[in-house]
Amino acid sequence: MRLSVLLSTCSSGVLMLAFSAAAHASAQDEQADPPDRNSTIEKDTIVVTAERIRGGVDTDIPPVEELETADIESLGASSLADIVAAVAPQSGSGRGRGGGHPIILLNGQRISSFRELRNLPPEAIQRVQIFPEEVALKYGFRPDQRVINFILKENFASFSTKIDNGTPEDGGYWQNEVEATFTTIGKKARLVLNAEYGRTGYLTQDERGIVASSDDARFDFDGDINEFRTLLPATEKFEVNGTLTRRFAPRTSLSINANFRLDESSALLGLPSADLLLPGSSPFSLTGSDAIISRYFTAPRALERQSVVNTANFGFSLNSSLAGWQWALTGEYARVDGRTSTARNADFTALQAALNAGIADPFTPDFGGELGFLVPDTTESLNQNLNLRNTLNGELFRLPAGPVQMTFAAGFNRQMQDSKSVRAGATALAALDRDALNASINVELPIIERGVGALGILGSITLNGNFGVTELSNFDRLIDYSAGIRWSPARGLTLTASLIGDENAPGIGQLGSPLLTTPNVPFFDFSRNQTALVNLITGGNPALLAERRRDLKLGISWSPVKIRRLNFRAEYFRNSSRNTTAAFPLLTPEIEAAFPGRAIRDAAGRLISIDQRPVNFAQERSQRIRWGFNFSGRIGPQRRPGGRGGKRSEGRRVGGHPGRGEAPTTDKPNETKPPSPKARGGKGGPPPGAKGGGKRRSGGFGRSRSHWRVALYHTYQIQDEVLIAPGIPRLDLLDGSATSRLGGTPRHRIELSGGIFHKGFGMFLTGNYRSATRADGSGLPGSSDLTFSDLAALNLRLFVNLDGQKNLTRKLPFLKRSRIALRINNIFGDIIDVRDENGLTPLSYQPSFLDPRGRFFEVSFRKRF
Repeated sequence: MRLSVLLSTCSSGVLMLAFSAAAHASAQDEQADPPDRNSTIEKDTIVVTAERIRGGVDTDIPPVEELETADIESLGASSLADIVAAVAPQSGSGRGRGGGHPIILLNGQRISSFRELRNLPPEAIQRVQIFPEEVALKYGFRPDQRVINFILKENFASFSTKIDNGTPEDGGYWQNEVEATFTTIGKKARLVLNAEYGRTGYLTQDERGIVASSDDARFDFDGDINEFRTLLPATEKFEVNGTLTRRFAPRTSLSINANFRLDESSALLGLPSADLLLPGSSPFSLTGSDAIISRYFTAPRALERQSVVNTANFGFSLNSSLAGWQWALTGEYARVDGRTSTARNADFTALQAALNAGIADPFTPDFGGELGFLVPDTTESLNQNLNLRNTLNGELFRLPAGPVQMTFAAGFNRQMQDSKSVRAGATALAALDRDALNASINVELPIIERGVGALGILGSITLNGNFGVTELSNFDRLIDYSAGIRWSPARGLTLTASLIGDENAPGIGQLGSPLLTTPNVPFFDFSRNQTALVNLITGGNPALLAERRRDLKLGISWSPVKIRRLNFRAEYFRNSSRNTTAAFPLLTPEIEAAFPGRAIRDAAGRLISIDQRPVNFAQERSQRIRWGFNFSGRIGPQRRPGGRGGKRSEGRRVGGHPGRGEAPTTDKPNETKPPSPKARGGKGGPPPGAKGGGKRRSGGFGRSRSHWRVALYHTYQIQDEVLIAPGIPRLDLLDGSATSRLGGTPRHRIELSGGIFHKGFGMFLTGNYRSATRADGSGLPGSSDLTFSDLAALNLRLFVNLDGQKNLTRKLPFLKRSRIALRINNIFGDIIDVRDENGLTPLSYQPSFLDPRGRFFEVSFRKRF
């Protein structure tokens, strides 16, 4: 209780400080930034002073990669979401934490959510910076996600439309989407409005030649049952998104975002079916003995699942400067209202009574033609989430090696979930809510600066530490902490080490989502080496425990001084967790024994139902190494973007300056030289993106530059073990044990992205590779082992910016500021090949179950007005 009061008081105090200083903020914003170094200048020391890039991240941690205007153009992206996907190898974290999504900043500031900038056109972006996980601490996050900072152009306006049409090579499915975006960015305001509409069609099992299971074979049916089961549902979506940002002073701005999305889907789950008794006394009996008639019925229609989800979001972010400290207040409210209806089966009561009375002939074509459905199973859920976050970052004091930086963050989160499920006429209600009050503090302490003082020969050394507390209304107090060291012994070379400890409670959705039963799901039964159609139960598990994690990371980053735009990285991760919350694992015999009651079998041992609600693993341990590089360059002699020329040279701070943050040096010691008009790329005019840049640009990248880039990262898994519960043998996921439907953990993973852009034509390639795995059966008679082949999935995007095709645009002026793109996903059509001990593919692992779309083609036309 005392801690809650303390956290609330601290948060309120920061808010009071913010608003009391608001009257002075504007005046302070007009003042120049304080110098980055002490005013005392040693003799014969070259002091370099350079203006930090507007909107850059002020840190001495070198970025993983920086993308300039030409780099962004070469990606062929249509939105910031496409850019994030294109740089996934560089922005992905090897820690295996944080959901894999990077933290997004805009102009070096926090935002309420990615929706604030998701629909911005790439032409509005001046620079993209990708930073390692340690930078997240500066903004009040935990160091388990990398950071992407988008820097906008100051003057920009555009209205764009985009139409996408796609279909698989094998047909049977289509996907259409239309999108319109209006963007205007000025000196004091920014407005982005976006609307999207998309539809997809059914993809049924018969369109991919799915082989029916043995359970289907026992039913009498003249047609193909697979016509009435979908691999992919039919969907329809509509979304509108808007963001308005107003700048009140150079460092004070308010951004408001609103979003609404409607999603509808429909899936086919097979035909009504029944095992009916034909008495031997019936005049229609062929044998004079009681007989079971197993039959599918086309009446009244196929079993369906209908789903409707309404999502509404509102968020804001307020950023300001308080006495030299950067203050950010962000908030978001999300409301998700969903309803699902699942047809259970037809009502066969009257039909069985007619057979018993001998008045129904089961062998006539119209037998069962007047069936009606039972009351369907339904689920209704309303999820609401309110999140407020308050962050204050600045300089505490200065040491000889540099400023001591501190970040204080405090927040409040409220989650509410109300659900109602009706199964076979029985109603279950659930109402869950959770309040979380949290606070954290992070300190970054520079110990030694390279080249300064007696110890400067050792290089730059910085320590950081983080401590956070979270009070939950329905769980015990949770603690998280981290400590790290960063050492840069030479220019372009950085070594890091960090330790993270945290505690995490399962989400309320994992605890209390409504139960949902899906009938007729193909599922491989290891114990019987066959595929069965089962009832799959999903939902929440209120018995889940909080997770405790301990992570160690060692890393090295090297950017060769004489080779621009090349960065090597290698990182070692060791993770240890207790009471890990996970989806229900693959039902191998050892998993079935560890979770009794989750798999239900009939008297003959046939699998009929599986409860796949989430579970806790007692312990998980893993070790991995992730290493790779990203490299990019120009084709032919060209000016550097932004008009800055000359070689890079070392500055005392790396954050936010050109060429990985390094400032241009001067020829004379103890002297600061401002960049000349020529160096700024013009005849005395302001540099690109500077204030007062004149007439607002209407979009486009300007003159195209030829460019190439490649990023390649490899993950080698050293260890991955799971202990389900004490007393149960430990599962080695690298040696035959499995928790995933695709077997164990791959030993090797490779991520690739790269492309080339030349004279308006571009090609961009992304790919992922995972090595083969296996899942061992029990070794008992009838059981089977499964082997899963490796997978190399490559996606290709070809595009042409028609502005570069002058002859075409002169004849067809409408095509100015347009781009045509062809996207081919899974260009080799590679799908994981699953085999049992006999070399056969189990029915539930048929290739189209694993990848229904296969090789997929999409044509896109984008036009800017």
